[in-house]
Amino acid sequence: MFKFGHYFQKETILYNGLFNSWKGHDDYQKRWQKPGDEKTTTVPSMIYPASADRDSFYAYAEPNIAKGGLIRLQDIRLAYSFTPSINHSKISMTIFGLMNNVGMLWKANKAGLDPDNPNGPLSRRISFGINLSF
Repeated sequence: MFKFGHYFQKETILYNGLFNSWKGHDDYQKRWQKPGDEKTTTVPSMIYPASADRDSFYAYAEPNIAKGGLIRLQDIRLAYSFTPSINHSKISMTIFGLMNNVGMLWKANKAGLDPDNPNGPLSRRISFGINLSF
């Protein structure tokens, strides 16, 4: 599967959420802390009490918008079909294995985030089965 030419919004620190429900983010470590930090970070300083408007302004700002292009190996299916000769019956059998959400092959964003699920990798699903036809 591939997707190109779109953008997505990354999650970032929301100080209002940090103070009200202890919901943190790794961007907290990158915040502006002393004069001169504005040259190396875009994450605003922590101010108490927090302002939801200030949080929203930064969350929707350009540093938190990333390219969403990706190439993902979505599904792999392996199957083997055969007709066993058991008492001259016409039984057809297929044995198969299926893996879903195999992995990301390439991402356009530099942060290494999955645009479809920025909070972490999608769970991989594996199935096995047998199909019988009489």
